Amino acid sequence: MVNIDYKQNETTLQADENANYLDAVIERHPYGLLDKGKPNCGGTDLAINNKYPTIIAVLYRNLVRNKVAQHKHVLGVYGGVTDAEIISYILSHTTVKIMVTYDSVGRVVRLLEKYGKRPYDNTLLLVDEEHVLFNHYAFRNPAIKGLLKISKQFKWVCFMTATPIDREFMLDELKDLPITRIKWQNVREVKVIQNCTNNPNRVVCKLITDALEGRLLGNLHFFYNSVDSPASIIHQLKLPPEQVRVICADDSKQGRGKKTNQAKLGNDYPIEDTTTTVKKINFYTATAFEGCDIYDEDGRTYIVSDKYKSHTLVDISTLFIQIAGRIRDSQYGGEITHIFNETRYTTTLTYEEFKTSSENELQRSEQLVTEVNTMTKASRQIVIKGLMQKGLDIKYLSYEDDLLQLDRNLFKLDMRNFKITHEIYLTCDSLQKEYINRGLTVGESETIYFTIRFRPPRCETLQIDRSSRTASRPTKGGTEPYIRITDIIR
Repeated sequence: MVNIDYKQNETTLQADENANYLDAVIERHPYGLLDKGKPNCGGTDLAINNKYPTIIAVLYRNLVRNKVAQHKHVLGVYGGVTDAEIISYILSHTTVKIMVTYDSVGRVVRLLEKYGKRPYDNTLLLVDEEHVLFNHYAFRNPAIKGLLKISKQFKWVCFMTATPIDREFMLDELKDLPITRIKWQNVREVKVIQNCTNNPNRVVCKLITDALEGRLLGNLHFFYNSVDSPASIIHQLKLPPEQVRVICADDSKQGRGKKTNQAKLGNDYPIEDTTTTVKKINFYTATAFEGCDIYDEDGRTYIVSDKYKSHTLVDISTLFIQIAGRIRDSQYGGEITHIFNETRYTTTLTYEEFKTSSENELQRSEQLVTEVNTMTKASRQIVIKGLMQKGLDIKYLSYEDDLLQLDRNLFKLDMRNFKITHEIYLTCDSLQKEYINRGLTVGESETIYFTIRFRPPRCETLQIDRSSRTASRPTKGGTEPYIRITDIIR
C-alpha cells in the first residue's frame, strides 16, 4: 500500500508485480484526477467496498443497475427513484455508498445534508469514467455542467478513468487538478483485427449469419454508438428474438414525431440491460461502453464504425480501449475486431489550419461576450433575446444567469472531433498508427468491398393514341393502360 502526497501536481505509483487490482496499490481514491492505468482493475469496487462514505457519479443508469446488482449494500439513484427511498437508505446506513447518475447528484447531496451527513466535508465524490465528461459534453451539457459545479464544493473529489483525455483537450474545470497515475507491471495485451469495408453493416450481417449457421463459434457482441443500424440489421435478417439481446437507452419520453428506441426495434425485441443473460447476438450502444461488467466465456467483441454516422467513429484513446475490456471472462478477451470504413475526406484543411481558424472564431466569440455583458441589463436582454431567437448559432457561446458565457470546452470538442474524422479515420494506415500509439497490438487486417449492383431502368415500347392522349403497354392479351399524356411533342 502506498501513501500519497495529495499536494503534488503529478504522482506516479508503481504497482507490485503481482498486483492486479487497485486495492493492492491504494486504500482510498486520491484527490484530483486518477489515471488508473488499465480498465477492469477494480477502481469502482474499491470505492464500493472500503470504509469511506462515497457518492459515485456516472452518466448511464445501465451502469448503476449493473453495479447495484453485484453489490446489495449500494443504493442506485436515477430518474424514478423517490426521495423517500433515498431517505430510508440514509437513515439505515452509517456509511453511505450511493451510485447516482449525473442528473440526480444534486438531489442526493441535498438529502444527505438534510439528514446530517455533511457530504461536502465527509464524503468522497467519485466521478467514474472521467473521459465521459468530455465525450458527452455537448450532448449532456446541463447535467455535466451541474456536476462540475457541485464537485467544486467537495473537499474530497476524484475524477477517475483508465483512458484519460489528451491534455490539450482536457476540460477547463479539471486541467489544474493534481494527477495520480498507476503504472502496472502486468497489463493484458489487446490485439486489434482490422476489417476495412465499404459497407460495415453487410459485414455484420455476414458474421451473424455465419454464427447462426454454425460457421463461426462463440457469441457475438457488437458495439455500435447507434440503435438505428442494429434495428435495421435485426429486421433485414429477420433474426429470432430468442437469439438477440439489445442494450440501449430506454428513451420512452421522446418528443412528438420522434421514434423511441423500442419503436425502432419493435416489440418483439425488448430493450434489456447488462444484468440479463447473454445471447448468441448482442448489440450495445454507448450506454454500455464504459464501466459495465459483461460475463461471457464465449464472447467475441466487435466495434462497428460507419463514416456516414460520425457519432459511431469511436475515439481510440478512450472508448475503444474501454470497450475492449467490457467482457471480463472471455476466452477471446485478448482480441477485438474493428469493422469500419475510411472517411477519406477530400478537404485540404489540416488539423493545424482548422485549429487556427477555430481559434479566430473563439476570439470573435470572446469579444462579443465582453461587449454584450458590459451593456445595461435592459440592452443586454434585448440583444441576447435576438441571439436566442436565431438559435445562438455563434460558436462556443451559451446563456446562463442573464449573461453570455464563453465555453472553451466546446472549442476543445471541435478540435478533437475534427482530428478523429479527418485524421485518425482517414485511412486504414492512419487508424493503425493510432492503435499503436495507444498501446494496442495490431493483428491481421482484412479488406472487404461489396460490389454495388447497377440495375438499368426498364425500357419499354409504348403505343401512343394521340386522340385520347394516352399510352399503352403491349401485352400478350392486347394492351393495358400505362400513362395519360398531358402533352404530345410533335
